[in-house]
Amino acid sequence: MLTIRFFYGFVIGVTLPIGILLMTEQSPPSVRGRTTVVLQFFYTCGKLYMLLLAAIYLVSLSEGNWRMMALMMVIPCLAMVLGTIFILYDSIRYLLVN
Repeated sequence: MLTIRFFYGFVIGVTLPIGILLMTEQSPPSVRGRTTVVLQFFYTCGKLYMLLLAAIYLVSLSEGNWRMMALMMVIPCLAMVLGTIFILYDSIRYLLVN
């Protein structure tokens, strides 16, 4: 368990600064601070979503329906992929069409 917590902390410690760096480079200066705050807000929403799923599907750390919990974690991932493909400017689809 200690090893898993170490790797979780390592991954969060690496991805948070990289995500903020990419967001600040891509956003215009007039909304740069707002995009950073929104990014941090959605990191927190993701953690709260995980806690909600754990409260619903897990009885303890060793018992519960972890497969359903993993399946429910796919929903935000699919929303992000579809949003990136169809909505985000300068995405791969946007660049191929134009």
